[in-house]
Amino acid sequence: MKKSNNRGISLIELIIGMAISSIIIAAIILFMSAGSRGYQAAQSEISLQTEAQTIMNQIREYVLEGNNIEYDSGNAALTIYHSDGNAATTTDAMEIIWFNGSDHNMYLYHTTAGGKTSVMAAVQSGTVTEDNLMGEYVEGFEVSGKLIDDRTGASGTTLTVSLRMKYNGREYKLAEDMKLRNRIVNIP
Repeated sequence: MKKSNNRGISLIELIIGMAISSIIIAAIILFMSAGSRGYQAAQSEISLQTEAQTIMNQIREYVLEGNNIEYDSGNAALTIYHSDGNAATTTDAMEIIWFNGSDHNMYLYHTTAGGKTSVMAAVQSGTVTEDNLMGEYVEGFEVSGKLIDDRTGASGTTLTVSLRMKYNGREYKLAEDMKLRNRIVNIP
């Protein structure tokens, strides 16, 4: 009869096997975490671009439909006036788009020319509600160009709107030229 070898594996063979397995598992975890970080970075970038484009589309829509605009750089507020085509009155509709630097959000207020004072008082005091939220992650908002505002004597219909966004360590900048397409009316 032949004797069988029932010796098994030695402690050293077990340690070497565990060390090799640990190295392979660590490499797999490192590879997967790098992929996950890349996905999160891409997702943050896409979120910023989508949010910036959504805000810019809304601003463009209101500007295109407006009859006059005014930008208050001190309050970071863009006012877009809408008139029925006759001389502007205090009952004409308007939108006020405001960037609140303290919470990094953009807000949209629908009001009338007569109600502008109360909305601007709320803006200056920092009073905000979620009902007026237009966009998030905004780090900067500027409007430049030739603005129509009879009170300042500026003339022209082109403006450049710039947004600077930041989310999860990523930054995105967007600037767009816009034109009023309706007949310009005086601000009441």
